[in-house]
Amino acid sequence: MPMKTITLEDNFIKLSTPTIEDWRSGKLKTQEFNVLLYLMSRASIKTGIINIDYEVISRETGDLFEKNDNPVNQVNKVMLSLKKKQRIWFERHPGSRGNIDVEIQHFPLKNQRYIDISDRFQQSYGRGDSESSLPEREKPAELLPSEQRLKDIKNDKDKLIKQMDINNDSRGPQIDKIEYRKIDEFPVKKERETHKEALDSLEETMRKCGLKH
Repeated sequence: MPMKTITLEDNFIKLSTPTIEDWRSGKLKTQEFNVLLYLMSRASIKTGIINIDYEVISRETGDLFEKNDNPVNQVNKVMLSLKKKQRIWFERHPGSRGNIDVEIQHFPLKNQRYIDISDRFQQSYGRGDSESSLPEREKPAELLPSEQRLKDIKNDKDKLIKQMDINNDSRGPQIDKIEYRKIDEFPVKKERETHKEALDSLEETMRKCGLKH
């Protein structure tokens, strides 16, 4: 028996498979995924743009934000996260109140074409966006506390070694053209002993912290 078919109005959202997979893999959080679906359902099929207020989003997304003490503030966080992940784009605006125009990446238009707003993010970063707005892969890696501690101790050690080098022009004893001035010998010797004690103390700290074997 042949399958029965009916005619419906073209009011479906075309959602790309990669977007669904990003939600399933955790790249998109559930709130982000649902807000993205909501924006797509409300955006113009001719332009792919929606003019929306965060308070409206919090009200018209069912129970999505009912567990949040401040739903509008949470919507603001979700929208910023979606922008950071280059799923949507909107102009900078103060606070989370008032309407904004939101553009949606890969939104399916009525003419069967899809929107590409990747150039929006390049322009935005070029104008000096803060580091927090860059994609995660572009952020410099942060050192673990132990690694940072080791780096600091090694830097201090290197500085002491340089200061102990009497051949360093800035720290060495003064020598005139004829003879070595004996008066400079005692302060230099005393300073080297002080540096030696500091260096020994640093190495002991490294041993205690397990940073040197």
